[in-house]
Amino acid sequence: MGAGRRQRVREKVHLNGIAGLAPHEILEFMLYPYVPQKDTVPIAHALLDEFGTLDNVLHATEEALLTVPGMPKLAALTFPQLRHIIARAATDAAVDRGKITDAVSAAKYFNAMIGGEKVEKTVAVFLTNRGKIICARELNSGTPVETDVEIRKIASAALNTNAAAVILGHNHPSGDVTPSEADISSTEFLGKMLRPLGVALLDHLVVSGNKYHSMLRGGSFRERVGRGSLNEAGAPFTYDAEEKDMQK
Repeated sequence: MGAGRRQRVREKVHLNGIAGLAPHEILEFMLYPYVPQKDTVPIAHALLDEFGTLDNVLHATEEALLTVPGMPKLAALTFPQLRHIIARAATDAAVDRGKITDAVSAAKYFNAMIGGEKVEKTVAVFLTNRGKIICARELNSGTPVETDVEIRKIASAALNTNAAAVILGHNHPSGDVTPSEADISSTEFLGKMLRPLGVALLDHLVVSGNKYHSMLRGGSFRERVGRGSLNEAGAPFTYDAEEKDMQK
């Protein structure tokens, strides 16, 4: 029965992709490489019983997945990484030639990386003097960048990567892209720390779905510390903060 069911599920995928599969069938299919001999149906149903939805399964931690009876260790390691792999591919596709030179491309990049997360996450992107991405670092999860320690880590990473500029981005799972007072004050402090190092803090974006808010464009904090303060270090290239339609 197990072999026959696997063949039927595989035929469905071959003909129509996963679009025609129920959530438990998708999980069955995903488990096949990790459970070559045994029936994967009980594990698939146990995962849904424990986490409720396919989305929740893919957002579960390795430790949480291992509490499900029969869940293979390698599958528990791999499943949480799938969304990160997809996000990585999406971020690569979101920017032209690996560059971020305006708020739209920055918003697309951050949305691809963290826009779908269920908790608030902050990412710093470090750029060369031509706007090319050197690397991106996830700074925290669940809270905005508020502590001196986190901010000093960004400054240290900027020096270690020889970055000319930094752009911050974080998501608001609520869907409201209005920056909080903590968002504004921490960004203001970071800008002050980076300027003496010769590193330009170009912008800080709040993203959610297809919406975003550019703090530079919105003037959330630059009025306090001087117009254009984000770029006082001497922006190494022109960064366009004008908010536009992300769909274009």
